Amino acid sequence: MHYYHKFLYTTMNDRQQENYIESADEETLIFIFSNSGKYITEYQNRKGTAKV
Repeated sequence: MHYYHKFLYTTMNDRQQENYIESADEETLIFIFSNSGKYITEYQNRKGTAKV
């Protein structure tokens, strides 16, 4: 998104984001924007997290 000069701003800290993701159900749609993909691979490597 940065490449296209589209900036995202959130006031939600990292712990709040983690709690939101962990409490999401099958009806929740979450968009994750990651320039490197590092966030997604690190999240997948957490113990007990399903592979996507």
